[in-house]
Amino acid sequence: MSDYFLLDPDYQDFPLSQKLKFLTVYGEQHTFILFAVLAIIFGWLMVSSSIKWIPVELSYLRDSREALGIVNASCGSSNDRFTYKFTVIDNNGQKHQYTGSETASKEHPCPNIGSSFYIQYLADQPEASARRSISPLSKIGSWGLIILFSLGFVKIGVDAITAFIRAIPKFVRLQRATTILEGQVISAKEAGFTFQMRVKNGHYVEVEYEFVADNRTFKHKQVKRREDLRTNPLPQPGTPIRVLYADENTYVML
Repeated sequence: MSDYFLLDPDYQDFPLSQKLKFLTVYGEQHTFILFAVLAIIFGWLMVSSSIKWIPVELSYLRDSREALGIVNASCGSSNDRFTYKFTVIDNNGQKHQYTGSETASKEHPCPNIGSSFYIQYLADQPEASARRSISPLSKIGSWGLIILFSLGFVKIGVDAITAFIRAIPKFVRLQRATTILEGQVISAKEAGFTFQMRVKNGHYVEVEYEFVADNRTFKHKQVKRREDLRTNPLPQPGTPIRVLYADENTYVML
C-alpha cells in the first residue's frame, strides 16, 4: 500500500488493523460539537441584544434634537462618570432644565466643570434619552456589523452540527462497506486556518480527489491535520489514493 497516498496514515492496513473513525466521515474542517453549540448560543445572544438597539437608533435618527450640555459635576475619585445640565424649549416655548450623565472614555476624557459639548435627546423623554451627540447612522452601522459578526458564529455552529448529523448515517453505512476503490489526487494544498479548525496551530491539508464508480466520476475534498506535511512534500496531481465506497452519496478517502 506504500504506492498510495493516505490522507490518514492510520489506515495503512485498513480494514485489517484499523476501524473507520467517525472523525474521518465528519471531517476535520468542522469544529468540535461543544464549540458549535456554544457558537450558536453566543452568536444568537449577540444578535438578540444587538437587534433591540436598532429601533432605538432609528428613533434618534427620526426624532432627536440637539442641545448644549454644560458640565456641573466632574468625575469622582472612585468613578469615571460626570453629569451635565442642558436646557430645552418645549413646543409651547417654555424652557426646561434637565440633567444627564456620561461615562468618560479614551476618546472623550473626563471634562472639567463648566465645559460644554452638544448632546442629543428625544423630545418625549429628554432626561432619560440625553447622550453626547453621535450620528445615529454610525451607531446603526456598528450594530449591523456586530449582527453580521454574530451571525457568522451561528453559521459556524449550524454548519458543524448539520455535518455531524449527516455524518452519523454515513458512518454507519461505511462501517459495513467492503468496497475500496482506487482514485487519484486532483490537487493538494495547505488549508488556511478558520474558526472551524479543531486545533488552532495545527497543520491542515486539503486534498481534492476523484474516483470512478458505476461508470461515474466522483470528485470531493477532504481536510486532515497532518503535522508531518509541514516539511514533507504534498502529493502531486495523479497520485493514487484509496476510497472506501458504500454508494454514490456515501464514500470517504482513506
